[in-house]
Amino acid sequence: MNLQQQLRGKWAIYGLMFLPGFTWASWVSRTPYMRDILHASTEMMGLILFGFSCGSMLCVLLAGKLIAQYGTSRVMRYGFVLLLSGVAAMLAALLLHNAYGVFASLVLLGGGTALIDVVINVEGAAFERLIDKSIMTTIHGFFSFGTLIGALSGLAMTAADISISWHFAAVVLVNLLIVSTALRHLPATSDSERHEQDHSGGFLAQVGRELRDRQLLILGVVILAMALAEGSANDWLPLLMIDGHNLNHTQSTLVYAGFTAGMTIGRFLGGYVVDRVGRVLVLRASAFSAALGLAMVIFPTINGWRQRRCCSGELAHRLASH
Repeated sequence: MNLQQQLRGKWAIYGLMFLPGFTWASWVSRTPYMRDILHASTEMMGLILFGFSCGSMLCVLLAGKLIAQYGTSRVMRYGFVLLLSGVAAMLAALLLHNAYGVFASLVLLGGGTALIDVVINVEGAAFERLIDKSIMTTIHGFFSFGTLIGALSGLAMTAADISISWHFAAVVLVNLLIVSTALRHLPATSDSERHEQDHSGGFLAQVGRELRDRQLLILGVVILAMALAEGSANDWLPLLMIDGHNLNHTQSTLVYAGFTAGMTIGRFLGGYVVDRVGRVLVLRASAFSAALGLAMVIFPTINGWRQRRCCSGELAHRLASH
């Protein structure tokens, strides 16, 4: 592979990783609109948003087998078909005010995002070994960059009062333009590597061996905690800003854009900082920063709910006395 092919392959991976982040943040920026048009309670929104997790988990479990059978390029296409089908299904369900349809659309969106994410990580790791350069943090940075652009575009659409139909049509168009170009240059490095590997033991045997690795389990718990915080913010932050901090739709989307900007900066600079400061110190500082940010969002929200509850109780008492 010559230098030009390496450059094209690298940017194809970056572009394809950008798209699921962009699409994800685009619909998240519209969750306040989604709740209003469906007249959904907080509990109902929790169930609807759970659809994304259902689709993600299902396709994460299937991704390895699909890649082994069909190869990365083909599975990538499956992922984008699911992703764009989810966007179209969500738009149709919202126009019909159908909560079950929105849940089903999020299953498709979650499944497509998971397939694309797994394929890009597999292909990115193989491409790293081929060119002997570290690009994984940059790959993940482009996912966060996609969420930033998606959040900012959602902010602009909301502020300009542009309909969700035009918004989602633009999301689909951006996906089609980038996919049609990037897939032609996606390197099939992982496919050739896979054929050369010696596969010993079944899937369950491999999982059993990995579960006996204590350090791996500790890392898994840390990743689980961080993923829980990130996933909660991605799903709930715009709604939380409206309900807990009395912001409007545009302001809540701006806060979400700030969150995605922090994620983007952290991922693009992560490798540079780790190389100079060290993994342990960066992990501790990152965990403290995440906990501090959560506390700054959660505790004012709790106090706000308590104050509104007290005011509601006082108002009800006054009305009853009259």
